[in-house]
Amino acid sequence: RVHGGKVLCNVMVSEGLHKRHKEREEDVPTQSSGSIIETFKKLDVYPKTEEDFVEKTNVGATVSIITVLLMVALLVYEVGWFLSGEVVDKLSVDLSSHKQLTINLDISFHNLPCSEANIDVMDVMGDPMLRVQSHVYKTSLAQDGTELDVKFESISEKERERALLKSKDKKCGDCHVPDSDRCCNTCNDVIEAMKERGWENVEELAASSEQCVREGNLRERINNSANQGCRVHGYIEVNKVAGNFHFAPGKTFVDQHGHHIHEFRPEQAARFNVSHTINALWFGEIAVPGMESTLSETTRISAAGPAVFQYFIKVVPTTFQDRSGKEVHSYQYAVTEHKKLSGQQSFVMPGIFFMYDLSPIRVTVTLERMALLTFITRLCAVIGGIFTVSGFLDSLVYNATKRWGSAARTSLD
Repeated sequence: RVHGGKVLCNVMVSEGLHKRHKEREEDVPTQSSGSIIETFKKLDVYPKTEEDFVEKTNVGATVSIITVLLMVALLVYEVGWFLSGEVVDKLSVDLSSHKQLTINLDISFHNLPCSEANIDVMDVMGDPMLRVQSHVYKTSLAQDGTELDVKFESISEKERERALLKSKDKKCGDCHVPDSDRCCNTCNDVIEAMKERGWENVEELAASSEQCVREGNLRERINNSANQGCRVHGYIEVNKVAGNFHFAPGKTFVDQHGHHIHEFRPEQAARFNVSHTINALWFGEIAVPGMESTLSETTRISAAGPAVFQYFIKVVPTTFQDRSGKEVHSYQYAVTEHKKLSGQQSFVMPGIFFMYDLSPIRVTVTLERMALLTFITRLCAVIGGIFTVSGFLDSLVYNATKRWGSAARTSLD
């Protein structure tokens, strides 16, 4: 039995050793995978703190609320900026071949009748335009600036001749001016004929003519117009070169040397009041979108007597391009103004002069939107920056409060 017991004991020992060796072989992959996971955890740069070791304070809650509100405000601003886009200006040489420039105007004269508010145009090419009437409209104004029902209409000389040719049997009215070869069939025709001769008080002289008597009581109209203003609005087309357009008194003509001359008497100039309001003034067929006219709603008063107002305008060709690529060609301008009063020592011709010159540089205004990746980067920078700064401030206040409390308790002990 003893011998048999030895055999049984040896068998049990060998079986136990074999079992432990097998378990050790099974534990090798488990220990290997655990070490990999532990190594991977070491890469975590955001270690977690147990909930029992976290202390929440009133200061931290205040900083957290301010941080959230500030983040929301900046996020709304960034999103709005991303959706609206950014305006980018680019400069280039103006290569456009347009030969004409459109000038749009809307000017109200406070104390100047419509019969005296006439536009003359001059340019460096020597191509004058006297008493421009095409596409220009006039409306009489009351003293308070309200528009009257009476529209001032003027007919050009060519239109008068064309109308007379269409009606050969129409009577050619007398202009009541010696040696006049014009036909005056309306009251305004008679007044214009007398003005061309440089006569004074032409309204009074024309009041007794048959044309003015037939059209109504001219004297009453004269008395009313003496206290009226005039709104001049419309557009004029000029050569695309430097020049000027102006409102000035007297008869205008061009002499044999090409000089633009205004013929008037001093008493005429004394009555020529150029107090005005520029309601709108822009160049080109349409205004640049989103850009206001420089001279819009500009009011100038000449209360001390006759004066001349000069506006020196630098016109810059401008192309506006939206996000879809659609282009709008127009003009911007910068202006410098000057005023001079007419006195006894030095006499100046009263009026309003707009001197314009064109720039050879074109400005292209493009509305661009930032790339989506750039927008996301900016958002991350805003959030991360605010979160970091707020954490630093919270830690600073917390540590300062804690040290101050410890120092206070030590002093009491």
